[in-house]
Amino acid sequence: MIDSPSSTSPGHTPGPAAPGPEGVSMRRVLGIAALCCGVVLLLWKTSGIELRGYGQSLAPGGVAAITDEAPVVTPDFVSERTMNEGVELLYQQDDPEGALRAFDAVLERQPEHYGALYQRAKALDERRQLSLALEAWRRFEPRALAVGDTTYLQQARQRIVILDQWVSTLKAKMSQALVLLHNQGNPDASLPLLREVLDTWPTHYGARYQYAYALEEVDEVEQAREAWALFLVEAHTLQATADITAANEALQRLSEY
Repeated sequence: MIDSPSSTSPGHTPGPAAPGPEGVSMRRVLGIAALCCGVVLLLWKTSGIELRGYGQSLAPGGVAAITDEAPVVTPDFVSERTMNEGVELLYQQDDPEGALRAFDAVLERQPEHYGALYQRAKALDERRQLSLALEAWRRFEPRALAVGDTTYLQQARQRIVILDQWVSTLKAKMSQALVLLHNQGNPDASLPLLREVLDTWPTHYGARYQYAYALEEVDEVEQAREAWALFLVEAHTLQATADITAANEALQRLSEY
């Protein structure tokens, strides 16, 4: 009787063991998983859906709805150069009028330019154009609040309070002067009020006209001539044809004295 070869005999290669219950279950699990992956991959490729990540569009070629990247800002070198020119005119050359033109040019290109809004308010304040300065500070104030710029926010609010009070008071004085000058025929009484308005608000166009008119009414010839000449410059700046004519006629009358 010959014995069967032992599994430990030299040169003998054991055959594969019969699969047990655990081996069969594992193969089935792996087969099902592979089938599922294949189905998902096939559906993804055929649907055209592009997975872009959390918070982003799943439409084909869609743009991300949420992104961590900051928007690209293209520098505006023209505005930057014009801003620098305006600042130099305002602070180094003492030319608020020229500075205003520069800041207005910047705001035409970039209406929300923070620096231009601030500097324009400053220039109008320097020019003592009180109503326009008040409007400019009110326009700048919410921008400073939005960015948390406490220093300039406080400055804007202080100027708003002061200018608002000045404008209200001087408008009331102007109304009194007009009543005295035109309704009551009392130019002498109107002159102190008009001077008070012009001392604080020298760019008040109407006050400058009425002041020249009142001086002529009380026969203050030299002062009236000077006042009409100053008003004429403002009228030309505004291209106010009727006022230019009135000032020239007044100067003609005064030249006959």
